[in-house]
Amino acid sequence: MISAETVILEVGKIILQLAGAGLIGWFGVRWALGRYKLEKTWERRLGAYTDLLAAITDMQRVLSTWQNAIETNRDLDDEETIALRAQYDAGLKGMSQSQGLAGLLFPQAIGDLLHKLPIDLKNASYNASTHWEAMDNSWGILRDGKIEIVAIAQAELGIRS
Repeated sequence: MISAETVILEVGKIILQLAGAGLIGWFGVRWALGRYKLEKTWERRLGAYTDLLAAITDMQRVLSTWQNAIETNRDLDDEETIALRAQYDAGLKGMSQSQGLAGLLFPQAIGDLLHKLPIDLKNASYNASTHWEAMDNSWGILRDGKIEIVAIAQAELGIRS
């Protein structure tokens, strides 16, 4: 026959094993959930940076097309001009939408840059003496902004260049 002490000892062992397994499971789930949240946040930030850089690149592409038309003395037809203007405006809208995300996903430096870029672009147009100069200045502002955004994104996301 089994003594009461043996039963109590065996039940105690089972309870300790269950408690240990539960504790290990709880820590494992907490770790995995924390890791999942970090990865999802990283992916959202990467997506937001990608969208922002795509908007700036689209704006640069439009400016390059306009500059190319001036250099080659090619007149753009109305449809092409309207399409290019729409692409440029879509890029501005993309930057504006990114500014809304800045407080949530981006560091303060990106928020400051996104606030400054549209102002600098307007000033580039107003302070230029020719249409070419306005486009050239705008392209340079976008280039410098893009370089700064890429550097901040690489540092924040841990991506090496």
